[in-house]
Amino acid sequence: MEPDPEPVLEEGEPPEPEPATEEAEPPEPEPAPEDDDDYKEYVRHGVSVAGLRHTVSQFGDALKPGATTSDLCQLHIKPHTVPAGWTDEPEHIREDDKGNDVSANGWYKHQYVCSATGAKQSAGPDGTRSMCQVLKDDPSTAHFVGRPTIFLSHAWLYLILSVLDALELFVAALPEGAPEPFFWFDCFSLDQHAQSDKGSEWWRDCFLRAIGEIGHTVMVLSPWDNPIPLTRAWCLWELYCTHKAGARFSVCVGSDQREALERAVVKDFDILFEVFSKISVEKATASNAEDETRIKEAVREEIGFRGLDAIAFAEMREWVFGVARNLARTTESLLEKQMIALLFYKFGLTAEAKRLYTEVIEGQTATLGANHTSTLLTKGNLAQIWFEEGETERAKATLLLVVEGFERDLGPEHSWTQWFKGALAECDQ
Repeated sequence: MEPDPEPVLEEGEPPEPEPATEEAEPPEPEPAPEDDDDYKEYVRHGVSVAGLRHTVSQFGDALKPGATTSDLCQLHIKPHTVPAGWTDEPEHIREDDKGNDVSANGWYKHQYVCSATGAKQSAGPDGTRSMCQVLKDDPSTAHFVGRPTIFLSHAWLYLILSVLDALELFVAALPEGAPEPFFWFDCFSLDQHAQSDKGSEWWRDCFLRAIGEIGHTVMVLSPWDNPIPLTRAWCLWELYCTHKAGARFSVCVGSDQREALERAVVKDFDILFEVFSKISVEKATASNAEDETRIKEAVREEIGFRGLDAIAFAEMREWVFGVARNLARTTESLLEKQMIALLFYKFGLTAEAKRLYTEVIEGQTATLGANHTSTLLTKGNLAQIWFEEGETERAKATLLLVVEGFERDLGPEHSWTQWFKGALAECDQ
């Protein structure tokens, strides 16, 4: 363990995920049966980010501050997708049958009114459509709809503008020349008025088939340090389906969450360990208790809770590393680069840590001098890696210079001096 750098001088890790067992290896994706017309209907349409922006702008004046994905769907998409001659009157459910306050859950009930007769009914009338179908049927917006290439995993309680921001950032980061992605976004891709009588078991199988055919899942994570999807049984089922189908998995966050993560990476990255330790499929919940039970039973039988926890942990870790690598490439702060190097070291990415430490030492030597305490600290951290990799003499020579410099500038009793004296002593053992 190396000492953390102190900014003034320049002006409990979670276990590695256990190797997947043979049973946990993802099999080849199972093709959908040719005659499964119901299944094909659910992978028919995806919407582009431009289409999402267009739709949100269309309802923009009506969207209240803090509107969620559920609000967008229930208050705007559903009334906009009924056939001519009908209106949809949504009502926000504030109490359940037992009088409990459920207003924060974003639940609604709907009543359909026939304009000609005034008759009301709770079931959607014939002729309802998905939002994607509405966009596709209008020549001016048809280009917003295409065959889905990305399955979107998200929480309906997310702010819709935050989801849009995250997806726009995700699309902007795609390689130049990449085809425009179309997202299978449930509240856009499915007819939200249709009430399926197939049950949750059919839906679980449908998700597996859909994700396997689409081939890429993107999960929106917010807040980054306690992501809601990692506490939702259905979202974790989508992660499991992605693994089982052999599909790609990516994550994305909005600009505010990315900035918060970047601050944590360079200032308080111990919180990363806390975030990873919270991942627990066994503790995930679903609004429907039966769905939660069946999803957990399937996970337990096919991969186990620890197996899926390991997958979620690995995906989260790779995402964090990607953010850290990008920050290391773009920041001009040597202190931030040093903190990112320390993050890589603590997670066992020693090659990347050494490269960054070397870059920092070059910059510190040029701006502060070869014997400045900040430069010596970085040299000592790099020497520690050399020692762990068996380059004992190289590490010892550098640590001698570090200890001499710290004794001169900080004193023999300073904690850094004492720490590197101990590291130097290890080289002689």
